[in-house]
Amino acid sequence: MTPILYNSMASRKTVRISLSLAFAVGLGSCAPAVMSGTQASSAQAPSPSKVLQLVTFNDVYEIQPVDKGTLGGAARVATLVKQLRTQNPNTLVLFAGDLLSPSVMSGVFKGEQMVAALNSIGVDYATLGNHELDFGLPTLKTRLAESKFKWLSANMLDTATGAPIIGTQRDTVITVGAVKVGLFGLAYDFTPILADKTAVKFQDAVQTAQAEVKTLRAQGAQYVIAITHEDASDDCTLSKSVSGLDFIVGGHDHSAMSNTQCGTAPYLKATSDARNLWSVKVDLNGKTPVYSYTNTPVTAAVPEDAATASVVAGYAGKLDADFNRVIGQADVPLDATESSSRGKESNLGDFIADALRATAKSDIAVMNGGSIRTDTTYPSGNITKKDVFSILPFGNTLVVVKVKGSVVRAALENSVSQVENTAGRFLQVSGMTYTFDPKAAVGSRIVDATVGGKPLDDNTVYSVAINDYLYSGGDGFSVFQNLPTTIEPSEGPLLAQIVSDALSSAGHVAPKLDGRITVR
Repeated sequence: MTPILYNSMASRKTVRISLSLAFAVGLGSCAPAVMSGTQASSAQAPSPSKVLQLVTFNDVYEIQPVDKGTLGGAARVATLVKQLRTQNPNTLVLFAGDLLSPSVMSGVFKGEQMVAALNSIGVDYATLGNHELDFGLPTLKTRLAESKFKWLSANMLDTATGAPIIGTQRDTVITVGAVKVGLFGLAYDFTPILADKTAVKFQDAVQTAQAEVKTLRAQGAQYVIAITHEDASDDCTLSKSVSGLDFIVGGHDHSAMSNTQCGTAPYLKATSDARNLWSVKVDLNGKTPVYSYTNTPVTAAVPEDAATASVVAGYAGKLDADFNRVIGQADVPLDATESSSRGKESNLGDFIADALRATAKSDIAVMNGGSIRTDTTYPSGNITKKDVFSILPFGNTLVVVKVKGSVVRAALENSVSQVENTAGRFLQVSGMTYTFDPKAAVGSRIVDATVGGKPLDDNTVYSVAINDYLYSGGDGFSVFQNLPTTIEPSEGPLLAQIVSDALSSAGHVAPKLDGRITVR
């Protein structure tokens, strides 16, 4: 591979170089960009045993290639990992969280296939992401027990015991080549989005990280790495606030990025679904680390590792017989992109919301855009059951509540409160319309709203179809939490099944935007 080279200056604080990504196709596809600096001289020849290689990826939900087979795939990642280990035996393969969900396969296998794939790839260490608890703590513990790699989680604790979740550990110190490396895991507090908010508790990330660095240094660690699952802004805060931290391998943002300008510890993140793989060479022969970064797109040009391909094929075979069945025909493209479902009216969002309202026989239906996945546009043509379960992979069920219009209005305000961040709380709707001003102050962004063609009335009671995630208060929808229901979460059908049935019943669908959501 052709690396992008960075030489540190006289002190670690000067390693602040903005990385410019050069994407192309195939292995070793990044064009080199060299920035000079002063490397500490040594009387002795540099030792290869002091040159580490960090291989990182994060937020992987599919073991098969994505984007119509052009990118990703566990078997391709396994090939690249083997090649990188051959180039440098002092290699650590690190996964920065979000593995067990969401996907079609995970809806069936509860993440079992993801752990099997990472076992085959040869991951060394991972940290917990917010989707690791989508199936509850007992299922997570089962998946942890199946993992051949180690899970690190310093600030996410089992509420019942106050200790790290069984199957995880806070940190570790290992010898890689001639270097003692300390590692610990860290996650942001995602309690508000958990269905079972009592399962785990979180300690302050910065305080935890500072304590971990102190502990690991006391155990002889010469180089300390945090594997995190949090926003880039939180990684930046970590880099600025925690002394003695050398490097941050991050996840959660779904964007390829690296930053050497935030504090003393550089951080980087890969895209989602293994579309790219970072490898970082860390030369520790001098007084300060010298880094070179390589961002490799995981394309069809990368051959599949046979052993991992066999694991993937085994799970795919179990799934395909039923899920490849055509259940309907789209006469227009169906828009499942995040930019639409999380920020404006989407024709697929309209169709899903309409299907929920028809099933519930409710006045209104709302669907949070974050539950609409795949971030793609489906072309006109056949729609399979697998397509629907890919779009709606979480296993959510239908819930119907009766609420005053004031509650609906509050829900709409929450919906648009983070629209500038493409937040998943944005609501697709049926049976109503609303207009919002994204430039207005949060809490005052709804300009107008109607239900059944009449202005939304704060004192009128409406029946509202939602999903069990919103009913639990997910995405900040505390206004729906634990309200009396006419259809309870345990009684309601799966959303994916509702949409599958709607497609199958219609035969042909051609949803069009009808102005139910207006951005001022």
